[in-house]
Amino acid sequence: MGACKECRAKQYQKWKEKNKDALRIYQRKWRKKNKKRLDEYMQQYKQEHSKEIKARNTANNHIVDIQPCELCGNPLAIKHHNDYSKPLEIRFLCRRCHWKLHNEKKEEVYV
Repeated sequence: MGACKECRAKQYQKWKEKNKDALRIYQRKWRKKNKKRLDEYMQQYKQEHSKEIKARNTANNHIVDIQPCELCGNPLAIKHHNDYSKPLEIRFLCRRCHWKLHNEKKEEVYV
């Protein structure tokens, strides 16, 4: 039986760290080979997520002071929008709390 999901993730992180240069070369070649595919994907992404992109850009241009996570106090927080139509109303959440928040919302949808 293989390793659990967390163990595989740790193994992959170690492998990436050990093979940074080879991975970087591979990714560069892949991007060059698939430029058209990437360009098409980026265009589609920009169209589908235009509200989010505008809100992120507005927040980044107007709110420069990063505050600690409002839920756990972690100093490494990111900006989170509850409503993209209000780009300057943001919450500061660490990655862990941000992930928890989104998973709670997903569970509410499936209940």
